[in-house]
Amino acid sequence: AGLVETLRTPGPFTVFAPTDAAFADLLTALGISKAELLANTTLLTTVLTYHVSPGANDPRKFASPVQRKTLAGDNYVYLSRNAGEPRVNTAIVQCQGVKADNGLVWIIDSVLQPGF
Repeated sequence: AGLVETLRTPGPFTVFAPTDAAFADLLTALGISKAELLANTTLLTTVLTYHVSPGANDPRKFASPVQRKTLAGDNYVYLSRNAGEPRVNTAIVQCQGVKADNGLVWIIDSVLQPGF
């Protein structure tokens, strides 16, 4: 998806990383195979760039939704807490952020889609 060079820079970046089960659910919902997703570079790029946000963003800190840019152009994610659970759009954050050399990685339970 062309993210390697971007993510090699100092950043910081926040990556919202869906679980393997979340990607399996997406493939089922789209009615495509993993190979078909990987072959569709336009769709793959859209999905992956929507999961990367410039800056070090912590979804645990926001009681009401806060909009954050993504690398997917004009598409934003919303960080908030719902019933005490940190969320990115409607995805639930599964664990504490993992510190990387150039930012943070948050594991989430579903693949993010623009517009929630």
